[in-house]
Amino acid sequence: MNRMPALILFCSIVFLAAFLLFQIEPLIGKIVTLHYGGTASVWTICILFFQAVVLAGYFLTFLLSKLSPKLQILAYFILAVVSIGWSTIPVGPQWDCTNVVEPVSGLLYSLTIHLAVPCIVLATISGMMQVWFNLHKLGNPYPLYSVSNVGSIGALLAYPLLIEPAWTISKTLSVWSSLYLVLIVLLALAAILTGIKSVRQPHITISKSSGNRTSILSFFWWVGLSALGSVALLAYTSHITGDIAPMPLIWVLPLSLYLLTFVIVFSNFHVYKRVPFIIAWVVLILIEPVFTKDQLLLGLVINLILVFVTCMICHGELAGSKPEAAKLPTFYLALALGGAIGGVFVGIIAPMIFSFEAERLVVIYVMAVALLYHYAVAKFIAMNNKPMTAISITLIVSGTLIVFGSFKSKNLIHWERNFYGSARVLREGEMFTFCSGRINHGQQYVDPTKADLPAGAYQMPIKLIFDSLRKDNPDIKLNCGGVGMGVAVLAAFGREGDRFTFYELDPKVERIARTYFSYLARTPAKTIVQIGDGRDLLNKQSPQSYDLLLVDAFNGDAIPCHLVTEEALQIYLKHLKQDGLLAFHISNSYVDLRPVLGNLAEALKLHTCTIRFAGGITYVVMCRDIAPIDKLSIQFRQNDKSYPAVAVNSTPTDPRLPLWTDDYTNLASILKLR
Repeated sequence: MNRMPALILFCSIVFLAAFLLFQIEPLIGKIVTLHYGGTASVWTICILFFQAVVLAGYFLTFLLSKLSPKLQILAYFILAVVSIGWSTIPVGPQWDCTNVVEPVSGLLYSLTIHLAVPCIVLATISGMMQVWFNLHKLGNPYPLYSVSNVGSIGALLAYPLLIEPAWTISKTLSVWSSLYLVLIVLLALAAILTGIKSVRQPHITISKSSGNRTSILSFFWWVGLSALGSVALLAYTSHITGDIAPMPLIWVLPLSLYLLTFVIVFSNFHVYKRVPFIIAWVVLILIEPVFTKDQLLLGLVINLILVFVTCMICHGELAGSKPEAAKLPTFYLALALGGAIGGVFVGIIAPMIFSFEAERLVVIYVMAVALLYHYAVAKFIAMNNKPMTAISITLIVSGTLIVFGSFKSKNLIHWERNFYGSARVLREGEMFTFCSGRINHGQQYVDPTKADLPAGAYQMPIKLIFDSLRKDNPDIKLNCGGVGMGVAVLAAFGREGDRFTFYELDPKVERIARTYFSYLARTPAKTIVQIGDGRDLLNKQSPQSYDLLLVDAFNGDAIPCHLVTEEALQIYLKHLKQDGLLAFHISNSYVDLRPVLGNLAEALKLHTCTIRFAGGITYVVMCRDIAPIDKLSIQFRQNDKSYPAVAVNSTPTDPRLPLWTDDYTNLASILKLR
């Protein structure tokens, strides 16, 4: 085969394989997030799985590259054809979380069962095509690596910007499966042509290195740099998504920058200049805490730049130490191993050993120690790098002080972390405060004489709702449910004979609510706490006949989209009385859920209103009948002085916004631009 047709074929295969692999990543992340509580950690575990897949793919490539050309081609062709049986990916209850206490193993198992085979094949293609490219003696195969990364970045950006807004999950999976079949056909063509070449020229063998084998030191250097880049990617992604929203658009931005650094340094290594990038990294590390304390959007930009600069340093050093073409399988295996190690550290080890998100500090520490070693220890005799030495020591000391200061803060009472995120209990003035990320999720007065009073600004709209429920009958016995518990401040509105059922996904939240807060213990109402995803638990229960069902299950500022779809509302309505109220707490710094809920209410023929309180605190209330909504408005108008800074208005709709269902959600479409 002539060089140009061969080059086009190999580039097409590599591009399509990378596109499909990185197209399925955000799509699967979105699917499983719906089944695992909408927490940002789901994406970290998905990345860990795909890093493990890449490792398995590179290891398989490494093994296949050791075979003779004929045997290699035959084995790979059989594997590719067999993988077609796994190319149809399910969507639905197959992804349900079966253990909310230890969800990681169940999530990894589901991902492995449904995705491992086709994704491993996709992960082998870049390396195998480079091996075959080298076998055909078509020149330097490194450009194929850049083609692979361009395909990856194209897929990542195409999904949230083009595909997610236009297609449902089901349609996207269908198109993905069809393209996978096209890829296998192209791969078979390449295998046949390569096999024919090996038959016609039997003297062709897999080229061997003319030098020594890869040293152990070089291998671990590659692994370490790759692992550090992976930790940086996941640490900053987790930080960003925890404060904004776990959605594809936010996921793919840092991942695209991560891959872009590979494209840059492996296409033109001379773009990477060590000293300027290190100086830029140090400056960003020092200014990030100062400029992002109260400016989360600015923090997003700075953190994205930090991902890029950190990965440019790690991957620039990798590119500078890359081996000759014959050692490519070993080099890529080291990169994949390092990526997987980074994923295991962030996804599994860090939540076990740290009570807070320490991964970004780990990146700073490791980079600072490396700088200290390179510029102080390795060049100690010359003593011509005092500024870099001082910067390195400053970073290490400042990081230590940050951690020490956080834990020794007089305000900090408790800090805990698990798969669902970190939670802190603080004493702020006369209040105990429960925080998830930067967000206040409940307060209680320190003074025992006030401990029975519902505390915090978030409770003013709830007070209005309960006053309207008791307006005509102050002695009514209310049956209420809460999806998301916080510190159970809802129970403070309970009276003798009332019943409150809380559905809480995160086990540590109940433990904190019972240990550091006393709403559950002090309320005269009967309280029940059920651990698990609220929607899933309600779906499995018989109708509960609630007077009020409050959905308040945000983690930080993250949006659990599966709780605000048409199917979710139908589940909630099953558990409400005919005149029961369905309320959503939708306060958020970055997205406006009002038109989403307005459209859902209109589609399900529900009456609705929006209660807004000072500071952007927002609740949307729905009911089958108009009377309870009117009663709520009347209660507000007649007693407006009892609810200062509260406004009750209609809930807006947006006909341009598609109805949210389990098969279609799009957080990017409701982002607040200001």
